[in-house]
Amino acid sequence: MRLFAWRPGRLAWNTVNAGGWSALRIAIQAASLVLLARLFGAQGYGALAGTLAIYITLAQLVGLGTGISFFRHVVRTNGVARIGPTQVVYLLTGIGFFLVAWPASLWLFPQGGLTPPALAAFAFAELVIAPSFLPLAYRYQACERMSVSGGLLTAAPIARFVAILIALFFGARSLQSFSFIYAACLLAGALGVTAILWPRKGVTWNGASIPAEIREGFPYAITGATVTAGGELDKAFMLRLAGEAFAGHYAAAARVAQAAILPVNALMVAAAPRWFRADRSQPVLARSGALFAVAGCYALVAGAAIFVCAPWLPVLLGPQFQPSVLLLQLFCLAIVTGSARQLIGMLLTASDLQASRNLIEILALLAGLAPMPFLIRLMGGPGAVLCFLFGDVVLVALGLRALWKYDRVVPEEARDG
Repeated sequence: MRLFAWRPGRLAWNTVNAGGWSALRIAIQAASLVLLARLFGAQGYGALAGTLAIYITLAQLVGLGTGISFFRHVVRTNGVARIGPTQVVYLLTGIGFFLVAWPASLWLFPQGGLTPPALAAFAFAELVIAPSFLPLAYRYQACERMSVSGGLLTAAPIARFVAILIALFFGARSLQSFSFIYAACLLAGALGVTAILWPRKGVTWNGASIPAEIREGFPYAITGATVTAGGELDKAFMLRLAGEAFAGHYAAAARVAQAAILPVNALMVAAAPRWFRADRSQPVLARSGALFAVAGCYALVAGAAIFVCAPWLPVLLGPQFQPSVLLLQLFCLAIVTGSARQLIGMLLTASDLQASRNLIEILALLAGLAPMPFLIRLMGGPGAVLCFLFGDVVLVALGLRALWKYDRVVPEEARDG
């Protein structure tokens, strides 16, 4: 018997690759949080996080779900012809949402710390430039080349981090100056990545396929928007209802917790192509036990570690972020609920239960956001955290119920999305 005869399978390598890029994104986001907090303080960081939350949420509608439909097409046909129309849809819809979101943000935050040109730069960066990385990322993810797709998903965070470093180097301590550096770095990254990785063969720019792609992909856009809204609009609520400083304290704690969930997201990204190809006649919950075990164990360990280390947060961000400590400790529960949410969402989509997932995501979003204005005024940041957790719990409960009902349907032909 040879030593080291065992070799990890492709799923294991994919998880390692996706996890490696996820770890890099965590490091970049952590460093970005520290530098932004020290660069702009709690008030400036709160203004930035609250306004960007609107753009980041709407960015999930860019492409109208054609990225996921293109992903499914590549998984099942191994062809890249539809990447051309998909990129066109991303560009046009990004511009369309920019023309809506920028004026809306001027109305929502008239007294904020950002001028109209700065808001325009941030909106264009998040709604037009950042989503342009996604069609290529979906292409390589569908081919199970997580080493490349992970890099593409990390390209935008890297560009943002470079913008922060440039701002620090030139002493650009105003949000107005930073907004233009931010947009320029994202644009340079998008153009460079596209020039290097765009397929040289097999691409079509046939506009006739664009309406068909939108019809197929739109259900996935609903999910992306609702998922992101649940994780971002709480910061906009805090900015609108509690002010910039309180929004900064809350957003700093939330970003740490959300970064801690990224490894679970990496596991879901690595597993998704195989679940799309899985035998539909087999019970989903029974086959996903290992995924639940891995995600659950990680979430418990990560949550406990962050709870213990939370008092050190002001050392990293500055003493004015002392109120973030309690919020971060409360958010440790969201690491557990958020990990379960990631897993259940992937299982619903890969099991062709997208219509059910859309309804569940919308109900969970409403459950989390509806009481937020009342609880923020009553309890401040802890009230927002409770609303965030409640939205996760609603989705996990309804998602498990949908998967359980799906597994009980016989025969297989009765299963539909």
